[in-house]
Amino acid sequence: MMEKREGVMDLMEQAFLFGLGVASYTREKVDKTVEDLVDRGRVSREEAREVVEKMRDRGTRERSAIRDAVREELRSLLMQADVATKEDVRRLEAAIAALRAEETEAHVLEAPEQPSGDLPPDMAP
Repeated sequence: MMEKREGVMDLMEQAFLFGLGVASYTREKVDKTVEDLVDRGRVSREEAREVVEKMRDRGTRERSAIRDAVREELRSLLMQADVATKEDVRRLEAAIAALRAEETEAHVLEAPEQPSGDLPPDMAP
């Protein structure tokens, strides 16, 4: 089971790194293409800046959508793999702490009464 989860995580990491590489390449390609259009006089600097800004905004939205989709897929895979969540662990830790407190209280209540050190008058030295 652990090997399957590690394989999925490796695949997700590779996909993420691939996406970063594509985004980096695309940004460079867009910048170069726009710069070429400006140099040829086909668009003004202002128009080029607007186009690049729109494309970057779109890229940001798309990356965000991809990131959300990846998170949701990972959440789904982890649920299928029946992996404990942070909340599950917190609940278990709280339950253990409560049981320990009950156990400590039970031992205190069950402990025999200890003599105070004062001896009754008939036993005094």
